[in-house]
Amino acid sequence: MRYSGFIFGLRVHSDFLLTDGMTLDVARHCDIIIRASPNMRLHMPPGGGGNCQVISPQEYHLSWPNIGRFLVRNGREILVDADPGIDETRLCHYLTGTVLAALLHQRGRLVFHASAVIIKDGAVGFLGDSGQGKSTLALAMHQYGYPLIADDILPINLRNGTPMIAPGIARFKVTTQTAQALGIAADALRCIPDENKRELRTSAPPEANPVPLKRLYALETGISAAIHPLAGHDALFALIRYAHCIRIISPALLAAFFGTLTQCAASIGIRRLIVPHALNALPDVVRLIVNDMAPTPGRKE
Repeated sequence: MRYSGFIFGLRVHSDFLLTDGMTLDVARHCDIIIRASPNMRLHMPPGGGGNCQVISPQEYHLSWPNIGRFLVRNGREILVDADPGIDETRLCHYLTGTVLAALLHQRGRLVFHASAVIIKDGAVGFLGDSGQGKSTLALAMHQYGYPLIADDILPINLRNGTPMIAPGIARFKVTTQTAQALGIAADALRCIPDENKRELRTSAPPEANPVPLKRLYALETGISAAIHPLAGHDALFALIRYAHCIRIISPALLAAFFGTLTQCAASIGIRRLIVPHALNALPDVVRLIVNDMAPTPGRKE
């Protein structure tokens, strides 16, 4: 085992360099182990795209053509059989994305397709599908001084009924066009082989410990920037839509999963955030979010 570091509040020992913050010290206890396992045989259904097969609630098999195969088990271990010639940077984006989300799901975390930044003493998250602008909006917030806490996947841990988020990997995945529009120099971006996005690494947030999640915004493209509160079933449906791993939940765990989702929806403010497609509208969206997060006497979250 070569590298060690914290991701989402968990100590990870890995054969792969997942983030710049990892070190070569692997002597201490760890929560997650990621090992290279060449020639691993997994029984995957045929298909041209990515596949996930649930062997049991604590064992998932995942695979992608030209990427590799991944065995995720017991909320603790990931075995990796990488395809020959795969660039390790690209492999690590799969590892720290869908594969890690599956493992965190096994550990009982609520995992969302979302990015999040810190505002004052809490976090706000942006829910959205791939390409919907989660990272773009988080990066715009970061440019205004709000530190990134997670990009692309957002695992939530309920602590005494309060949704909490620990820092993930300090990087964004954005297009060159988006980065340039936000004033980021091209030489600050790292290439991800065979992908149309670039990687922008940043410093970790000052809060090393988990912070409470104060708000989740479900992104929607529209003409004018606007925020609309969601409540009841609308809030719950927004969380269900953007929940990671919802298709692989064991039937025996569905009741507990939806119970936790309901508790989460009742604990924080859920909003629909209308975001114009034009990148020059982002400053207005940032101001709208900051104003929405400002304390208002008598306002119900």
